[in-house]
Amino acid sequence: MGEFLNKYAGRNRSTTPQDLEELARVFRETIDVFNSTLDSRPFRLTSTLNVAVFDSCMVGMATRLLANKNTPPDPAKVRERYSALLKEPDYVEAVSRSTADDAFVQTRTKKAIAYFSEC
Repeated sequence: MGEFLNKYAGRNRSTTPQDLEELARVFRETIDVFNSTLDSRPFRLTSTLNVAVFDSCMVGMATRLLANKNTPPDPAKVRERYSALLKEPDYVEAVSRSTADDAFVQTRTKKAIAYFSEC
């Protein structure tokens, strides 16, 4: 994870204020989608927050928002796709153990992008 963050920081060393504002906008919109569509305690497989569920869902929804800027996601579909994602065996494995493992990071991120692309 440290290597990933170092590479990301290196690639984005010259980010403009406009780029930062766009990233902030997408982050706020992504949070707003989940806040308005999911229950009051999202991103949990059990009683505690699962950071791997959080990060992959955030990436999946942000990707969806960037791909379809003019079409907001359907709240019912967001709930349906989120629920289906949490039942996907490969996804559950990728968010339940060795969560910093590259293969699991890629699996959970790809699954979340695919599931939320259909909202």
